[in-house]
Amino acid sequence: MSKAMMHLALLLCSYSLAQPGPATTSSLVRIPLTPGAVRVTDPAATREFGTLLNSLAQGQKSGCQTSEYLVWSDAGVADQIGSGLNAQFKARALTFKTLDEDEDDESYTLSFLLTEKQNRYVGVLYGDAESVVLGWCQLKAAVSASATPVAKPVIPAAKPPAPAPKPASRAAPVKTTGAALAGDYVCVSGGAPELSVAGPASQAPVNPATAQIRSYANASKYRLFSGGTWGDLTFGEKYVNQKGYKGTYKILPNGDVDLISDAGNRLYLFQPLPTTDRRLVLVEVHQPADRYKAQFCTRVD
Repeated sequence: MSKAMMHLALLLCSYSLAQPGPATTSSLVRIPLTPGAVRVTDPAATREFGTLLNSLAQGQKSGCQTSEYLVWSDAGVADQIGSGLNAQFKARALTFKTLDEDEDDESYTLSFLLTEKQNRYVGVLYGDAESVVLGWCQLKAAVSASATPVAKPVIPAAKPPAPAPKPASRAAPVKTTGAALAGDYVCVSGGAPELSVAGPASQAPVNPATAQIRSYANASKYRLFSGGTWGDLTFGEKYVNQKGYKGTYKILPNGDVDLISDAGNRLYLFQPLPTTDRRLVLVEVHQPADRYKAQFCTRVD
């Protein structure tokens, strides 16, 4: 693993020189960072490291939802980084578990699992004589495929004295079908402005162009096929049909879409919504308190 990690570290370090400013706080775990950290977001630099993180996530029967890659170009701060992370993990009540450890005369590699009340993370910390690299990702929530979908409130419509004609500009409901769903989707978390408003998801304004562009390098990407299967595009076309990166989906009687992993576990329960420019979006069905982590997927093909 050391040679592979050395290659990944060199790749991240080479791109870190072009990244803007130091990172003082982790955007993933929300803890202060040892001074000197640079966040690398270029997909050309992070793609291979992302594949490594996803393999760790697969070992936890999950997948990566959001990731972060950090580089310190001064190897002399390695001990400070380690002690700083340990202190912050304890302060945040994050439980640390070593998954694998590899050390030789030239480098040190540690893969680990972090667990807190609502979230889990996997990560890899690598250090050599030149630099220290940290890559980690938040795991997707594990939900049983047999779980009952979140109930949607039914509000009876008041009966008018006489039938009122529908406004001409109002679109007819779209029936959810495999053919309608088929396409490539870019998914960001509910921290997106599209989901920052109060009220049910169906009232959230949609801006597909913004959703497509924002954090594209670290967003989840899926391809839905009309026959009821899907593949993960997050790490490129070559993974879309590989085991562990694909699954099936079911269209429920109410039109919601149940995304299911190879192992038969529910990954997401989506509500399809049309938009003003006739694109299709998938909004994860969620409780209001969980809006911050709900997935918002825009079809971009």
